[in-house]
Amino acid sequence: MILWTAGTGYSDEVSELHTILTSELTSEASLHDKGVACRRLAVIGTDDSIPILEKLLSDVELSHLARVALEAIPSKRVDAVFRRQLESAHGNLLVGIIDSIGNRRDAEAVPVLLRMVPSSTPEVQAAILYALSDIATMESSEALRNMLKAPAGLSTSLLADCVMRCADRLANDGNTDNAIAMYQLVRSTSANKNLLDAATLAMIRLSKEAGLPLLADLLRSSSDSQFASGLQAARLLPADHDRAICGGRIKFTA
Repeated sequence: MILWTAGTGYSDEVSELHTILTSELTSEASLHDKGVACRRLAVIGTDDSIPILEKLLSDVELSHLARVALEAIPSKRVDAVFRRQLESAHGNLLVGIIDSIGNRRDAEAVPVLLRMVPSSTPEVQAAILYALSDIATMESSEALRNMLKAPAGLSTSLLADCVMRCADRLANDGNTDNAIAMYQLVRSTSANKNLLDAATLAMIRLSKEAGLPLLADLLRSSSDSQFASGLQAARLLPADHDRAICGGRIKFTA
């Protein structure tokens, strides 16, 4: 049994296992065994694992598993490794590196990612936009908003999806005002109905009292789909908002 020793970090058993796994990655072990070693390092990896895993990032067959292991290591050195890879990785390997940067929400990578957008392939551009939406800092959210307002050749539907995703992140982080502004921007686009409905519902839920007029508009609508969206939104509201609707603060005309 592998135990954690309070105050001293890894137990001797874990340290020994770590040595075995990292040694395996530099040996002539099979691809399968190296893959297993990466998966285990995703659980017990430390700063000492980083240099060996970094070398695997250029390996087409092991890059993904090396990234998974690195992503799980709570060290700023990992973020620096992924940022360095932006200069040398290409194609699918580069897309994977960008995904990892987004998963780790590395704010320091935002300026570099933004500089890469104009000259990248559509696949890499999409990865960058999703990473920016996952990082969800003020810098990345503002950049996504500006790109949606002036797409400059980028897919409007993709940008709307990323702005929505970023808004969700901001809302979860408690940054309500910026999240609402981003939902409102999505609603002003020609994005698909599902995305527009999701943005509307999120706006009503986050806006609380201020969102009741928008809910009223949906419930008054002659459009069956908008009325259905209004009903769905009403179900998500707290009890006091339900009373506001039923008590007449939202007025309906025959």
